[in-house]
Amino acid sequence: MFQVVIHGRGGQGVVTASELLARSGFAAGLQVQAIPSFGSERMGAPVVAYTRFSESKILTREPIYNPDAVIIQDPTLLRTMNVFEGLLPDGWAVVNTRESPNEVRVGCPDAPSAAAAQETTEIYKTVGGRELALLVDQPAGWLPPQTQPQD
Repeated sequence: MFQVVIHGRGGQGVVTASELLARSGFAAGLQVQAIPSFGSERMGAPVVAYTRFSESKILTREPIYNPDAVIIQDPTLLRTMNVFEGLLPDGWAVVNTRESPNEVRVGCPDAPSAAAAQETTEIYKTVGGRELALLVDQPAGWLPPQTQPQD
């Protein structure tokens, strides 16, 4: 099973991103789960969503405590909560930020060595007219090591 935790704020598309990831896994023939988790339903409040992928039936319905990957849509969360908590030792992260992966690691000692930093907010402001930070295709150099294209 591969498990992903997505962190962001209300209105950034965290739940939508989780559902899109799950739909893409389902289209690829996997068993999937997308679980939103949020407190007050208001713009800007912290939101977490969980996505699971498996080749066999997924029986658990609980939050993900030890993800294989984390996606951080709002970089301010890097300094306000431990978004890397429970991340597996070989896990990886994708962060929506202008900082380089090394700058993210300096500011967050718990950041994994396989961290990708890609600023996507401006793209979504242009396309959608407001600040969104959905997961976008990452350039090959930002992919986690096990998914790097082979020559």
